Amino acid sequence: MSEPKKNNKVCVASISGAQGIRGELKIRVYLDTPSDIGIYSPLFFEDGSEFSLKVIRSLANAVIASTPTIKDRDQALKLRGEKLYVRRDQLPAVDADTYYHTDLMGLPVQNESGTVVGVIKYVDDYGAGTVLEVFDPVTCRSVLVPFQDASVPFIDLDSHMVIKDQYLTDLYEE
Repeated sequence: MSEPKKNNKVCVASISGAQGIRGELKIRVYLDTPSDIGIYSPLFFEDGSEFSLKVIRSLANAVIASTPTIKDRDQALKLRGEKLYVRRDQLPAVDADTYYHTDLMGLPVQNESGTVVGVIKYVDDYGAGTVLEVFDPVTCRSVLVPFQDASVPFIDLDSHMVIKDQYLTDLYEE
């Protein structure tokens, strides 16, 4: 099997807002241990520019951090919504049944009969588990599917994933 096509950058966090008046940032972290984000500093933005940070304290799935370039709340608020990335080679290798979200996005989706029904448009975790957004470009409809073995029995990052039919019915209903 060939090596899967992989994006060289992996989104590990996003800036969700400002904390206080001194330019501290609240950063939502997508790593298992949020405080680990400091290990990867400097991170970088989508455009490739570097972003150094120092973790001040950890929250449940976020950190409060400071950076030398941000001095006040207004500057911090301008960064709200910005995503922070690391190079893939900075991250540990994942187990065979573990995936980086970026590797799933854009992956073709087949139903149980083998028909391509859409692509993975987005992957997120709203607190109760990871959810896949399957988008059908023909009907312009989307459906959210829980990312579990029961709903997604097969994944091959080189080619496609299979999602059980019962989770795809909303793509077809009129």
